[in-house]
Amino acid sequence: MSDKQPTPEQIEKVWEWCGWEWHPAIELWKSPAPESCLGYGTLPLINLDNLFQWAVPKLITCELRVITGMWHAHVSVGAKHTYGDNEDPALALFWAILEVIENE
Repeated sequence: MSDKQPTPEQIEKVWEWCGWEWHPAIELWKSPAPESCLGYGTLPLINLDNLFQWAVPKLITCELRVITGMWHAHVSVGAKHTYGDNEDPALALFWAILEVIENE
């Protein structure tokens, strides 16, 4: 069982990979979607809605399964395949995505 939580640096790394940009002059994050009503603000929360909106479209494969009460995520980008496990499906997916990013 994993109750490990991502650090702010890990969260920033994933959202930057998804296209969010930090603007130090105004100390806000810019959404990667120009037509988005989000514009500038804080980074999205780590949840399935946000991960499927911003991160999953960048993946080649994305699978989430429950095996003996634990969520398992399998993701790939190109030839890189990684896995993430957690009791929370969003965190399982987050850990798998972060692993892909760190191994690019």
